Amino acid sequence: MSLRWRLAATYAILAVLVTGILTGLAARTAVDLSLATERQRSLSAVAAAARLFAAVRTSPSGDPQAAATEIGTAAGGRLLWIGPDGYVRIDSAGPTDIVGEPARLPGAVAHVTRATAALLSSGGAWTSYAAAPVTGGEVVLVRDLTPLRAELDVLPFRLWGLGALLALAAAAAGLFAAGELARPIEALTAAARRMASGDLRQEVPAGGSGEVSALTRTFNAMAAQIAELDAQRRAFVADAAHELRTPLASLHALAEGLRRDPAPEAVAGIVRQTERMGRLVDSLLTLARLDRPEATMRRDVLRAADLVGEAAWVLAPLARECGAHLDTAGVDGEARLLGDADSLDQALVNVLDNALRHSPEGGTVTVTATQAQGSVRLSIADEGPGVPADALPRLGTRFFRADPARASISGGSGLGLAITERIVRLHGGSLAFASPPGSGLHVRIELPAEGSGTL
Repeated sequence: MSLRWRLAATYAILAVLVTGILTGLAARTAVDLSLATERQRSLSAVAAAARLFAAVRTSPSGDPQAAATEIGTAAGGRLLWIGPDGYVRIDSAGPTDIVGEPARLPGAVAHVTRATAALLSSGGAWTSYAAAPVTGGEVVLVRDLTPLRAELDVLPFRLWGLGALLALAAAAAGLFAAGELARPIEALTAAARRMASGDLRQEVPAGGSGEVSALTRTFNAMAAQIAELDAQRRAFVADAAHELRTPLASLHALAEGLRRDPAPEAVAGIVRQTERMGRLVDSLLTLARLDRPEATMRRDVLRAADLVGEAAWVLAPLARECGAHLDTAGVDGEARLLGDADSLDQALVNVLDNALRHSPEGGTVTVTATQAQGSVRLSIADEGPGVPADALPRLGTRFFRADPARASISGGSGLGLAITERIVRLHGGSLAFASPPGSGLHVRIELPAEGSGTL
């Protein structure tokens, strides 16, 4: 059974139960109120009848029988005068066989000292007895309540009929409410099934209650992210295949040349291409390791000066080869940060390598490190041609090169800045790029400082 019908059935069952309970309570209350009303009415009537009958009996010209008949008719019942010996002396119905016989009354109205009433049920009939004391006995008013009982017997059926209508209305309202609640969930289920079949770009209109609407928005965001990740994965595979195809083609050509003419230049070319493939595969493996959900970074206290010094020492040969100068005088020797030394060294080497390769001969790559407000900022600025403004947002994207021709000559794969960006993010930091006109590329790395509690 679907959620819609389960909710509708639940609403209907609850409506029937509540209606049944309320109908039973209403019927019981109606009976109690009716009987209480009749009791008060009988007490009032018998008290008035007793006063009138006593007045007639004490009047020299009064006719007790006629008075009893008239009073009984006015009270809507049958009036009896019971003598002090317990025998019926007068019956308002006229000379009957009970006159002169012992009165057969409920114990509650026999030998009363004040007005009282009782109800006697016999054979499906209700009879009300009300008695009040008078001089020389008591007056009893007997009323037939069978019509009232018949009306009260019908009342539950009327209430049940009304309750059934209310239950149907509640069930219909429940079905509508269940539909409103289930509709967005069914839409989410259908969208999830389409995603499972391969159609990842899904968007479900937000609707329903606040919680369901929030779930829909979360699903849409998740679907968009999954679709984007799938697009990135496809692009990543295509770019990786393209990057590997170039050195493989070169290796194939060099191998063919070796088969015809084993020259030393061909062997050196093969070595260069295999080294290039090795660097590419290492970068791919590094990114795969950093992309794992369980990837974490150490929380060691590191001096920014030590990190910069290590990277500068590693890249000193490249700086000499490029004819560029590494200026690290702006590094604060007291700046300390939290992080993994090996990973941050790799990230910094990637950025400095890129800066040195794009610096003109005789140019300077300036490195500064400052600590403020719980973070350490590393800034690297080169004097190269810079990066176009429209390309800045794509820096750090895998396989993206701002200058593809120059990158291919230098052997870059477009993964260095992507690895740096991932390492910085895993440290809880941020990576930003700027390229002011005529001043090369500026890279800013923000990392948590010692005592910041992040990472």
